[in-house]
Amino acid sequence: MKTFHLIVSILWGICGSIGIAEIILYKICKRKMNRNEPLSRFQHHFMNRIHSKLDRYLSKLCYLLGILWYILLFYLQIFSK
Repeated sequence: MKTFHLIVSILWGICGSIGIAEIILYKICKRKMNRNEPLSRFQHHFMNRIHSKLDRYLSKLCYLLGILWYILLFYLQIFSK
């Protein structure tokens, strides 16, 4: 049970790190768009397609992992006594 809790914690951390990197990339692309600078092909594709899907899936995954983490923490506290 403790190893499963550790795995969920690591996955939650990775998911959060990817989310932070994605937000930083989005902010950079958004600033370029506001200044009317040309975007690269990847940046244009990221802004139009990848950002919305990645944001939606990462938030659902983080919510799920967070709930699972708290449930496991609760069970570990109960059964460790």
